[in-house]
Amino acid sequence: MLKFLLLAMSIFSFYACSNPNDKFDAMGIFESDEIIISSEIQGKILEFNIQEGQKLQKDQIIGKIDSVSLELKKKELYHIIEALKLQKLDIKNQLSPLFQQLKDTLVDKKRYYTLLKNEAISQKEYDDINAKYSLLEKEIDAKKENLTLKNASIDKQIQTALIQIAILEDSIAKSFIRSPIYGTVLEKYAFAGELSKNQALFKIADLSNLYLKAYIINQDYNKIKLKDNVKIISDTGKSYQGVVSYISQKAEFTPKTIMSKDERENLVYMIKINVKNDGYLKIGTYAEVHFYHD
Repeated sequence: MLKFLLLAMSIFSFYACSNPNDKFDAMGIFESDEIIISSEIQGKILEFNIQEGQKLQKDQIIGKIDSVSLELKKKELYHIIEALKLQKLDIKNQLSPLFQQLKDTLVDKKRYYTLLKNEAISQKEYDDINAKYSLLEKEIDAKKENLTLKNASIDKQIQTALIQIAILEDSIAKSFIRSPIYGTVLEKYAFAGELSKNQALFKIADLSNLYLKAYIINQDYNKIKLKDNVKIISDTGKSYQGVVSYISQKAEFTPKTIMSKDERENLVYMIKINVKNDGYLKIGTYAEVHFYHD
C-alpha cells in the first residue's frame, strides 16, 4: 500500500512540474537489467569488501570464500595419481624372459627340423618342440593382454582423478567472488564471517545505461519503429535523447502504475527506450516520452 502511495505521489508531483501545454506521447519508469550474484560454493565468507553504491569493474575480485578443504583434496588427488603411476607395469620388461625363451625355442625348432630331415630324431620329438613354441606364443599373448588391461585400469583411475582435480580447480576459482559486469552495487545481502550456502550475495546493475519502460496507445503504434530517436523528459524537467530498442507485438491492459497518453484506452503496447545516464537518472523514477513528429 505504501509503495502504491509513493508511486501515486511521484506521478502527481511529475505532472505538477510538467508543462500542461507540452503533450506527451507516452510515460514510463526508468529500469535497468539488475543481476543478483550468488555464491557458487559453500563455505565461510573470509572477505567481502563492497558497499552499496560502489562501482565495480567486470571480473573484479571483491571477496573470497574459504577453499582450504578443496585445496587439500586437490593435493591428496595428486598424491594418489603419483602412487598409481608407480603401479603401472613395463610390459616390455615383463615379457622379456618369455620372449627370450621363445627365441631360444625357435633356434631349437630349426635345429630339430634339420635333425628330423637327417632322421637323427623322431617325429614326436620334433612335434614336442613345435608344441612348446606354440604354447610360449599363447602365454606371451595372454600375459600381454593381462598386463595391458591392468595398465588401462590404472590409466582410467588416473583420468578419473584428473577430472576430480579439474572439478576442484573450478570450485576453487569460484571461491573468489567477482563482479560479472561493470556496474553499481544496488544491495548487499551478505557479510564477511557468514557461512555461505549458495546464497545471494549482492545485486548489481549497469546504471550508465538505463531503459525507460513506457506504454503507447493503439493510435501511436505505427508512429514509431525500432532504433527511432525520441525525446525523454525526466521528472526533474531535464531533457535526454533516447533510442527505441523494443516494441511489443502484443497489446496488454494498462498497468495501474503507468499513465498512458489517453486514459480512456484500456489496451496499450509496451516499448523500451535506451537512455544514456548522466548520473541524474534513477531507477524507479518517471519520465515523459515525446516522439519527433513530422
